[in-house]
Amino acid sequence: MSYRDERVLGVSSRDGAPSVFCSDDGSEIALVTRGETSIAVLPDARELFHFAADPQEGKTLELFRLLVTTGAGEDLGRLDVTRRDTGWTISRAVDEAWQEYFWWDRAGEALPIPILGTCVTLNRPVVGMERDVLLCACIDMAFGLRPSASCLLHDVDGLAT
Repeated sequence: MSYRDERVLGVSSRDGAPSVFCSDDGSEIALVTRGETSIAVLPDARELFHFAADPQEGKTLELFRLLVTTGAGEDLGRLDVTRRDTGWTISRAVDEAWQEYFWWDRAGEALPIPILGTCVTLNRPVVGMERDVLLCACIDMAFGLRPSASCLLHDVDGLAT
């Protein structure tokens, strides 16, 4: 992932092993272990984020919703993993009605890939390490079905190119 300030972060997904997120100099910024609750851990062994299935939304063929909490248990938001084109337009909750209006009839045809994308809805702004690890986690979830993945993220709210 490349930011406009030319900072680059690497995302390495491995089959059966934790994902590793690295800075442009190759140093590890976080390690994500997968499980019922996936955990993003910083190099100092501090848990930054927990990603767990939303018990109320459940998993559908269209969308899989995860709850994102901080290591201290703060509810940070939701992360949606879209698996079918209808996942972009499906009405998931009243508080997301504006997104449904915006995306109505714009999803297009399904692509021949198992994950069509990720979408994060946050309860508060994230900056610095939190932003970096959360964006890397989104990339990992969208592209991490391969043994190794890295990609260039194009303009997330003006932050990256």
